[in-house]
Amino acid sequence: ARVFGQTVIIDTDDHFENLPSDNLAFRTTDPKANPDNNRNHFIKTYSRANGIIASTDFLYERMCKYNKNVYLVENSLFPEHFIKRYDTAGNKPVVGWVGMMLWRVEDIKGMAGIIKPFVEQNDLMIHHSGAVNDNLTWFADAMGISPERLTTLSPVRPATYPNILMPIDIGIVPLTNNTFNEAKSYLKGLEFAFSNIPFIATSTNEYKKLANNGVGFAADKPKDWIKHLNHLLDPDNRKKSAEKAYEIVSQKYTIYSRINEWYNAIKSIHDSNTNKRG
Repeated sequence: ARVFGQTVIIDTDDHFENLPSDNLAFRTTDPKANPDNNRNHFIKTYSRANGIIASTDFLYERMCKYNKNVYLVENSLFPEHFIKRYDTAGNKPVVGWVGMMLWRVEDIKGMAGIIKPFVEQNDLMIHHSGAVNDNLTWFADAMGISPERLTTLSPVRPATYPNILMPIDIGIVPLTNNTFNEAKSYLKGLEFAFSNIPFIATSTNEYKKLANNGVGFAADKPKDWIKHLNHLLDPDNRKKSAEKAYEIVSQKYTIYSRINEWYNAIKSIHDSNTNKRG
């Protein structure tokens, strides 16, 4: 593409240099296992592209080491792609997580000491959307929770993705303390917020920023998780939190509200490439 004068832009949302070993992608992109198609090849493109657009502060700083044309454009969503859910669970909310265990085993295991006693003491159900059919109880097993408390939905096509958030009254976004997770954006939190679902996330830099802007709760320690979970047991608190977050993301975190940032980043990178060609 560069030979023919085309502008090459990389949009990055993951820190491939530090994939955790429990993540399936660590093995599938391992240079030793896949010498002809691996993450090192992708990392080399950082310096060869005309520019990079990064979704988080962490990735922005890291990409600046490879390329002088790096722009920060935080993640956003199309609100019309999501279903505004209404909570009718009363004092028995369903706690839920959306994701695939193939990439997130340690994140879930790390929450067992918090979620297990919480759902058992309050006699609650827990939900997992993204369960693989050959191991539907993997999430419950990692949490140490009885499968009888678990409901599941399998992965779906993007067009019907919003539906798999619907069984959840309290969303959780647990993230193990590592650089790969610190680099991740608050996208899952936005998905919950646009679905009118209150949520709690591990307090990475991105989720702290989101919580400070009034969207969701960021938990730094187990006691913080417990405090927020107990707070959201109350249906009125869930409603207030969800409505507040929904209003904020609808104004500030849509594709439409960020369209000028995308335009300016793409135009700047393209203009820089055009000027080089003379």
